[in-house]
Amino acid sequence: PFLLGASFSKSQGAFFICLLLGQLPLFAMYTSICVGLMEAVPESMRGTAMALSALAIHLLGDIPSQSLVGIIADSVSEGATSGPQKAKAMQVALICLGSFHIVTILLFTLSYCLSRRLAHQQRSQ
Repeated sequence: PFLLGASFSKSQGAFFICLLLGQLPLFAMYTSICVGLMEAVPESMRGTAMALSALAIHLLGDIPSQSLVGIIADSVSEGATSGPQKAKAMQVALICLGSFHIVTILLFTLSYCLSRRLAHQQRSQ
């Protein structure tokens, strides 16, 4: 909600506050991902697993996101290079990109539920 709030904010201060409150939980969540990743692989492969994880995060996140924002904004802006129309196009692009977090939350919830079910089945056997 905070990242979407940043997209709709009218002032620079509100934008940065919403951005901070939206990004902080995302970075805090990375710790549990690292622990889960290290527990899922043999001890001798942990360094390689962390390296592949960092590579995948950058390949699937950092690299395409900038291009996607530009492509979405350009397709919405109808040729405007500045002004309110371009600002509105960037807002739409940020909303589209921020909505990917909804998919992430759903996938994390699904994986949590599945892992709980598997753990329960293993305990009952």
